[in-house]
Amino acid sequence: MKDIWYYEVIRIIGATRAGLFINFVPINAVILAFGTTSLLSGALLVSSGAY
Repeated sequence: MKDIWYYEVIRIIGATRAGLFINFVPINAVILAFGTTSLLSGALLVSSGAY
C-alpha cells in the first residue's frame, strides 16, 4: 500500500523534486542526530552538489 502512495506522490510533484527530497533525508537525519561542525560542513557540500 505504501508503494502506491510513493509513486502517486512522485507523479504529483515530479521526479526532480522527489529526487531532491530523497537526497536531503540522510542529511536531515545526521543533523538531528549530531549537529557537529564536521557533519554540518558535509551536509553543506552535499546540498551545494544537489543545487
